[in-house]
Amino acid sequence: MTSSNPNEVGSVNVGVNLKDGVLGFSYLGESFRTPAGGEVSGIVAQTNGDIDLSNTPHGDVRITVSLEDSAYGAGCRFPGDPWQAVALAAAPASQPPPQPVFDQARWPANFLPPTVSADRRSVTWVDLEADQKVYEYSVAVDGPHGRVVLDPKIKPGGSTNR
Repeated sequence: MTSSNPNEVGSVNVGVNLKDGVLGFSYLGESFRTPAGGEVSGIVAQTNGDIDLSNTPHGDVRITVSLEDSAYGAGCRFPGDPWQAVALAAAPASQPPPQPVFDQARWPANFLPPTVSADRRSVTWVDLEADQKVYEYSVAVDGPHGRVVLDPKIKPGGSTNR
């Protein structure tokens, strides 16, 4: 895990592939510093795209969703406008979050603005981990047959027991 952000305690990478003509999530990889100064990392096959940050140390977490070769090679790309590539919605932990809306004005304050890579293969944002809200995110992917929206969830974190 390398970052120029001294508050960043971890990163999450989510893969999107194209299988049998259908876009979907294929893996989730994570890397986090432990309170003792070590590092924990791993990759799991996960087809729902949900991100669970409940056991992460308190601090900033960089989240990147990337198109795998199968999707990218088929012409799939994230929209060049980052506000159209990812949407977030937040709610108190006691309530389900509303449906995410692709709009800069609706972006939760607890997250840094998203960025899309120059080749439009990935979209990245940073969770500043300042609260214990429940989040839901959506990513939009433009492909040969139009735009597809994938809609998984983020479970908040910020514990110190990892």
